[in-house]
Amino acid sequence: MFNPTELNVDAKRFQFKEGGDTEGVTTRLKSVTKWDQAKGNQIIAWEDNTGKLYVVDGHQCTGLAKRLIASGKEDNIQLPGLLYREADGVSAETVRAIAAVKNIAEGSGSALDGAKVLRSRPDLMDG
Repeated sequence: MFNPTELNVDAKRFQFKEGGDTEGVTTRLKSVTKWDQAKGNQIIAWEDNTGKLYVVDGHQCTGLAKRLIASGKEDNIQLPGLLYREADGVSAETVRAIAAVKNIAEGSGSALDGAKVLRSRPDLMDG
C-alpha cells in the first residue's frame, strides 16, 4: 500500500500516454469528489537507488488522491500496488515498459503506445 502524498511524479520519464498535464493527469477524473477504494486500481511504483518513490502506472488515481487530500475532502487514502526497485536491477526504462504493457493489456493503451513498447521492449509483449 502506498501513501499518495509520498509518491513523486515524473510524467515525462514514466507516463507513456499523451494528453496529460505535467503530473501526467488528464481531465478524466476531474469531476470526481469522493474516493472509492473499490475503484482504485493497482498502481506500479518504482524506487530509485536514493529511496525516492515514483508513480509509474497510476498517474490518474494518484493525481485524484492527491487532489482530494489537498482539498481536505479525504485524509487517509492508500493505493494498492506493485513496487519495483532500481536496487534489484529494475531500471526506470524497464518499469516504464512494464507499466505500458499493463495499460495496453487493460485496453487503455493506443496502437501507437503498443508500437512504442514493441519497438523498445518486444520481449514484454505477449500476444
